[in-house]
Amino acid sequence: FENIFSLYAISGGIPAYSRVFDGQKDLRQNIIDHVLPEGSFLTVEPELLLSEEFKDPRSFVGILKAIGLGRTKFSEIVQAAGVPTTALPGYLKTLIQLRLVKKEVPVTDKLPEKSKKGTYSLSDAFLRFYFSFIFPNLSLAKSPDYNSLFVTHRDILTKLVAKSYEDTSGEFITKAITENKLPYFENMGRWWNNNTEIDLVGLNEQDNSILFVETKWNSKPIGTELLNRLKSKSKEVVWGKPGRKEYYALVAKSGFNNKLIEISKNEGIVLIEKDKVIK
Repeated sequence: FENIFSLYAISGGIPAYSRVFDGQKDLRQNIIDHVLPEGSFLTVEPELLLSEEFKDPRSFVGILKAIGLGRTKFSEIVQAAGVPTTALPGYLKTLIQLRLVKKEVPVTDKLPEKSKKGTYSLSDAFLRFYFSFIFPNLSLAKSPDYNSLFVTHRDILTKLVAKSYEDTSGEFITKAITENKLPYFENMGRWWNNNTEIDLVGLNEQDNSILFVETKWNSKPIGTELLNRLKSKSKEVVWGKPGRKEYYALVAKSGFNNKLIEISKNEGIVLIEKDKVIK
C-alpha cells in the first residue's frame, strides 16, 4: 500500500503519468529512473503545459513555485513570487480556472466567496511534486549525484505523500458512510483558525451533527494521544446548535495500538487503517 500510494501521490492517478512508473520500485527509484533523466517526459511536461497556456509564464511559474514551497496565504504568495498585490488576484483567478490551483476556506464559513481566511494549494498532484521538489532544486536534480537531492530534501517527499493521504481521506470517509459506519454529512472540508487546524470536518445542519477526522501517514501504530488531541481541537470549532451530535474518525497508514482500538469500540470512534475501516 505504501509504495503504490506514494506513486499515486505524485501522479494523481493520471494514466499518462502512472504508466511511466514501475509499481515494483519505490518512490525514490522511480523518480531517479523516470523523472530526473534529462529530456524525461515527466520533466518536460510541466514546461510544455505552462508554455501552451501562457504567452509569458514567468509570473505564473513564480506563483506555482511559491505555493509549492508552502506559501499558501495571499500575503505569503505576494512576497515569495514577487508579484504586485494588485496583479495577484487576476493571476490566481486564471490558475483556478485552469484547475492548476484551488482555494480553500474553513468548511464552517457561511460565505466562502467572501472569506478572508482562504488558502491556496496546487490542484494537480504532479505539479505539486514538481514545484515543491524538482523545480526549486534544479541544480541538484540535474546533478549526476542524485543522492544529494534525496538526502537534503527527503522531508519534502514525505510531506507530499502525507498531504496527499490527508487529501484522499475524504474518499475513505465517504466509503465508510456508504458502509453505514458513519451517518451522512452534506458538507466536508478542512477547518482551521489562528491556533489550530483539523484535517477534515463534516457538517450536517439538518440533524445538527458534526464529524471530526484526523489523518496520519505514520510509521508506527497510533495511540490515544491522537484521539485526545482531536477531541481537544474539536472544542474550538464554533458551529451548530447547543447539544450537537459529535462523531470522530481517525485515518492512519500503519494502524492503531490495542488501547486505542478498545477505546474506539466503547466510544463509537471510526478507525480506518490504510484505506479500509477496521472498526
